[in-house]
Amino acid sequence: MQILATDPLILYVPDMLATYRYRPDSMAANLRVMRRGFIKAVSKQKRAFRENDEMYGVLCEKLRSVKSEYRDFILPRQSYRYARKKASQAVRALMRRDLRGVLRCLVP
Repeated sequence: MQILATDPLILYVPDMLATYRYRPDSMAANLRVMRRGFIKAVSKQKRAFRENDEMYGVLCEKLRSVKSEYRDFILPRQSYRYARKKASQAVRALMRRDLRGVLRCLVP
């Protein structure tokens, strides 16, 4: 995180340099933890760049966007899985053109 404080030369590289591996125990699996970590990191950078008005302004804006985009009222993952399962069942029923099947899938 401190590398940008040294004003390095930044170049575009079109090749893949790294890949992201998702694991159930990773931070990305828990949005609340990810939000807290992101806020902590941006806040730390704000302290480091408090003398640089331009960078400080960018970090303030980033902090505002993180706080609004990663809210603490995210539904549990099970809710999304249940909704996806029900939507898939409804689509399959639609493909068979069976309206009664669609209603059975949507209404428990």
